[in-house]
Amino acid sequence: MVGRKHTDQSGAAAGRDIVGRDKVTHVYSYRESIVSSLLKKLEAERSNNQTFDGLIAELQHFRTPMEEEPVGLETKLTDGGRQDLFQNAVKEKELFAKRLARDQLWKSGQDLYAYLLGRIRDRFIASIPPMLEADATPAAIDSALVESVIEPVMNELDPSGLDLNTTHLRGMVYFLTGNCFLKWTGG
Repeated sequence: MVGRKHTDQSGAAAGRDIVGRDKVTHVYSYRESIVSSLLKKLEAERSNNQTFDGLIAELQHFRTPMEEEPVGLETKLTDGGRQDLFQNAVKEKELFAKRLARDQLWKSGQDLYAYLLGRIRDRFIASIPPMLEADATPAAIDSALVESVIEPVMNELDPSGLDLNTTHLRGMVYFLTGNCFLKWTGG
């Protein structure tokens, strides 16, 4: 090396890093997710048997049909040309309703389900109605439902101590459909 001195650091010792030139340090900030935080609270409430005797406003909002005279799930799916979904939709909606009834005994359980229902609603509204308006095929809509709604929300749960699965999340879709929060018709 011309003009530069070579330094041998092979025997060097220091209380910290020995760096020959530039040291790049990455600082990662961990912020607990809403779901993780609510799951911890739910576990604590369950273990301390801290039940909740009310219904939070956010969950009540999703449990109350948006229309004065609600139309049933079957009619909504049929109007949207998706009567093929009805048999499974009823079963999945019922499976979710049972989980909701069980976990709403705890305030954090109610907070968690209100959050998840809101996420499902928002993701559905952002992706499915435009496809319905564009007359997308049922297969394309089903694929978008999984890719744009179910999987992203499922990823927020994974890994969770709630053991919800994609069937429960589809049940939330049909729960919201039955209560007029989601529409399966274009326009």
